[in-house]
Amino acid sequence: MHLESGIGKLHSTGTEKIIFLTGCINPDGMSLTKLQNPVIRRNQYLSSIIFYLENYDLPVLFVENSNTDIRQYLPKNIDVRRLEILTFDGNSFSKSRGKGYGEMAIIDHAIKNSVFYRNAEFIFKITGRHKVLNFASILNQANSDLTVDMIVDMWNMFAYADSRCWGASKDFISNVFINFWEEVDDSKGYNFEDALAKSVYKGLQLGFKLDLMKHTPRFRGSSGTENKAFNDQWIYWFPRNIVHIIKYLLNKR
Repeated sequence: MHLESGIGKLHSTGTEKIIFLTGCINPDGMSLTKLQNPVIRRNQYLSSIIFYLENYDLPVLFVENSNTDIRQYLPKNIDVRRLEILTFDGNSFSKSRGKGYGEMAIIDHAIKNSVFYRNAEFIFKITGRHKVLNFASILNQANSDLTVDMIVDMWNMFAYADSRCWGASKDFISNVFINFWEEVDDSKGYNFEDALAKSVYKGLQLGFKLDLMKHTPRFRGSSGTENKAFNDQWIYWFPRNIVHIIKYLLNKR
């Protein structure tokens, strides 16, 4: 069900980039998801959507898989031309497979149905309830080298990838990443982050270009699994970001 769409602005580089927020307002008993209250979740998603629209000029795509309409709660003054919302019934699979399986379904739905996705060349995929306070740094990294296909924060010798915020070309997402959908199953210890890491490795084998994320994302929000708030204080984030940048530069040598 297509709720709201508009034509997004082209970024100043001439390459279409979008912010893609994934969401599930009503988890309906999803495993490993402590925050189940749909009203709280809805308000967190709305807050994130407004944050990205107000602070960045990129089109924002929000895809939600519990068939929950949020249009009536949007402020009247937002620029709906830069916002596309899709919602569908995509949360009826076995809950034991976990929220990562549902997130894959959301991405697949965007690939098949989103106008913004179809017109994009590079997509920043962000967990919908999270605000990345230093997203400008990540956007600048993408703009500094338009030949990069993947910007991902990889850990443990590429065995694990942070799925809360990453960027990739439409070609990579549509033709490599989504092929790992059916492997995602929390009950078997294979989650969304594993699929992302494995798809990045596959992408490298196929000739896609990776640039590790240069900056540590400064998240504001809470963990979906534990419902614990992130420490977004600058004094906590800054030294970790410095270490992250040093590791990035050493890896580039």
